[in-house]
Amino acid sequence: MRKVSDRYILQRFRREFDNIAGKVCLDTPEDEDDEDYEPQPITPDIRVNYLRFKEFLINMGLLTEEQASFECLENALVNEAWLITPKSEENDEEFVTLGDLRVLVMAVLRLNDGQHYVEG
Repeated sequence: MRKVSDRYILQRFRREFDNIAGKVCLDTPEDEDDEDYEPQPITPDIRVNYLRFKEFLINMGLLTEEQASFECLENALVNEAWLITPKSEENDEEFVTLGDLRVLVMAVLRLNDGQHYVEG
């Protein structure tokens, strides 16, 4: 029974993660009813800067806007998470990939997808 509930939780996490990634990480037009609008697919190589990284964590419910705005333990932990996540650099701005962000959030939530194992 545990395997079934684990799969359900993982599927739900993936849906929620992709939904939030679409809102936070992708540039979408104001009018999504536009006939020419085609949503960009969510791929692991999408780059996320520090501000979107924090916004993503807020939308995932892992951080409040107040915690993200002021010096506090939670904000310090987010900064440490940013520092340890692999980054690429372009035009003097650092980015993490959506794939690395997914692994980070899965580790925080202690989710196991069979590829990135977090010991219990």
